[in-house]
Amino acid sequence: MDTLPVELWSNIVKFLPLIDIMRLAKVNKFLFMATKENKIWSCENYEGIKIANYNKSLSFIGHCRTIKYFNDLSLGFKYYLGNYPSLTINNITTINIRLSSLFELDFIRKNKNVKNLKISSSIELYPTYILDLLDDLKYLKSFHLINSGNDDRIIEKINRYKLNYLVLEACSNLCKIGNIEQTKLKTLKLISNLDIKNEEIIKLISKQTQLEELNLSLMEINTFTVIAISDTGKKLTKLDLSFSQGVIDDLSAYMIAYNCPKLETLNLSASDITNKGVFFITQNCPYITNFSIAGTYITDMALISIALHYPDLIRLETEFNNITRI
Repeated sequence: MDTLPVELWSNIVKFLPLIDIMRLAKVNKFLFMATKENKIWSCENYEGIKIANYNKSLSFIGHCRTIKYFNDLSLGFKYYLGNYPSLTINNITTINIRLSSLFELDFIRKNKNVKNLKISSSIELYPTYILDLLDDLKYLKSFHLINSGNDDRIIEKINRYKLNYLVLEACSNLCKIGNIEQTKLKTLKLISNLDIKNEEIIKLISKQTQLEELNLSLMEINTFTVIAISDTGKKLTKLDLSFSQGVIDDLSAYMIAYNCPKLETLNLSASDITNKGVFFITQNCPYITNFSIAGTYITDMALISIALHYPDLIRLETEFNNITRI
């Protein structure tokens, strides 16, 4: 094996999938040296790297200068960031990170060109730190915040950017989202934010002109929310109103069906729709390939309508309803 020079091995290694390169690096010291060559990471296929459960194979990561995507799914990444500061050379554009200390915040802050940021934070982390972080970033286009103890001060920070993707999930003390000034969101997800009232949701949705994906799962909504969705839903391709803390019934299905004709994914699980609501949808939304109506009042007749209108259906969820063996 070592009769071939490292440079030749590097030329061979660069054609392997990323996961195989990482496994190869653990074989011996010679192959480890071959896998850390910069030219391996200059290929467009390797602009990103994902740190998950194989941290021990990543000790060569600090030598890779072309990384643009950083995704942490474990706590072991601190070792590598601490020992390889070249990762913070301001070329990362996407960061998916779990915050538990100021160490991670400092890592994000050093990459001011980040466009896509997903933060899963500890509720104990002081909200001020995330607020200060948003002052440092310049080009943010996508912002996903999970399990944060932030308050409405974050809205002022969000308004500094021209976002096209916004997700607020399980955030506490967040009430005035209607004051968010973003008007060209393509994706908006408000999931399990118990402090946000229906009026604020309507106020935010009503501003949107480019919305393609909307998720209000586990949120307080009602018929007036559906009206707002109908008014801005001409471009919607994905809609999730599952487990909504309000009434989604056949009237809601009717408004959705007639005003959101481009829908491809629709989730109305745990709602009050019946066969009639399904009929409205199947007759007016011809492009649906993913349909979730679990925990509703549908019967066999609804399935017949779905079968006749959606021959290309990819996924159908119909658990916990009145469907029989027929």
